[in-house]
Amino acid sequence: DVVKLRFMSQDGTEARKHNNKYYTSTVYTMRDIFKDEGIGALYKGCHVAVSGSIIAWGAYMYLYRVLTMLFVQPNHTDHEGNNTRDFAARSVVSIFASTTSSVLTTPIFLVKTRMQVEDRSKAAGQQYYTTFRSSFHRIVTTTGYLSLWRGLSAQLLLGVPNALNFPMYDTIKAWRLRQTHKDFLTNNEVLACSTVTKMLLMTMTHPLFVLKTRLQDHRSHLGEVKYQSLWSSFVTVYKRERLIGFYRGTVPSVMQAVPRSVLHTFVYEKLLQAQVKADGYLYRK
Repeated sequence: DVVKLRFMSQDGTEARKHNNKYYTSTVYTMRDIFKDEGIGALYKGCHVAVSGSIIAWGAYMYLYRVLTMLFVQPNHTDHEGNNTRDFAARSVVSIFASTTSSVLTTPIFLVKTRMQVEDRSKAAGQQYYTTFRSSFHRIVTTTGYLSLWRGLSAQLLLGVPNALNFPMYDTIKAWRLRQTHKDFLTNNEVLACSTVTKMLLMTMTHPLFVLKTRLQDHRSHLGEVKYQSLWSSFVTVYKRERLIGFYRGTVPSVMQAVPRSVLHTFVYEKLLQAQVKADGYLYRK
């Protein structure tokens, strides 16, 4: 996570280098961070990331499942057997749940970003983002409470494609269950369905993650290049780095996001199966 954010925050300018280095390789970046800042730097903000993920996923999954049960009626199939209306309804519910989760957790992930992109080396000078409390205090006292939601516009836009995660997964899952005439996916099928879903979503969302990271970086107003709003940041990245700039940090992002997403989905499926068996009710799309 640290390597991914530092990759995305760098734009080639001196103001946004880390330890006076411009990162180009995931392996060498991990080596340089370990060498310059110690092993602790690779886990900086870990507790904040875990807390934020628990709140974000908890809020999203609770709202998604409750609203799905209330408003989505299954088995709306067209003449080819596709659950088109069902997918659309799930997507709307998921977007609402994702948006709510984003508003709740943006301050937490803002703090996480600033903790992880700040150098820990002695050469970097004074550190302001060492703990959640000190980071929160620094942000509020220097830029005000509203700045805790800096980058929210990018996060809300991310909510739209990210909200397709479970509807896409549920659709692929339903297709597979119809093909196999089973009630549950096997472990390999869960792995395959969740990996395909996450890779498709990452292709759509990575540019927004880059923009959000540069907006939330505490150095966003430093140096010759500044990131002040979502649109101006988009124009800046495109003019200076072209399309490839929006996909900076793709490799560490895939290494971090795909296993995490697969694990989330795997645990979700196992808990769902356990609940279904305990209730004596077959949950089938």
